[in-house]
Amino acid sequence: MATSFLSQAQKDIIDNLVDDIHQTFAQEVTAFQIDKKSSIAGNPNYNSAYRVNSAQVSAAERSLTFNARIRYLKAGEEVFNHKDGSEVTSITNRIILPVGSVKIKVDADAYEFLKTAKRIEIAGKRYILQGNPRPVGFFAKQNYWEFFLVPTD
Repeated sequence: MATSFLSQAQKDIIDNLVDDIHQTFAQEVTAFQIDKKSSIAGNPNYNSAYRVNSAQVSAAERSLTFNARIRYLKAGEEVFNHKDGSEVTSITNRIILPVGSVKIKVDADAYEFLKTAKRIEIAGKRYILQGNPRPVGFFAKQNYWEFFLVPTD
């Protein structure tokens, strides 16, 4: 049976240190969710092909400001490496993001909102989500989530 080199108390201390690091280096980020609501035209003269007498569409925007650790990626930087830390050599295993891409790490509360966010704003620049979020944490705890963002401007 495998035993841990660290006691539960030591693991808790490490988790608390990671939380302190997150709070120390985090910056404010704002995410926006856009919900569209459309009403069906009750007008018998409605023509969808020409949008004559079209239905009314309204958009409701919600935002959340939260703290995230931000890493600005270098142009052409590979973001997926082997688990042992070695470089990826196969082109099929590499993903190269556009210039100005960003990687952010957020806590679980921000993750729930970001899953359905349409736009993220960092220091006045707009980004969109790229790919799927990845859980990050020690000792089987998923305290943080990592997102890749690409610029829209």
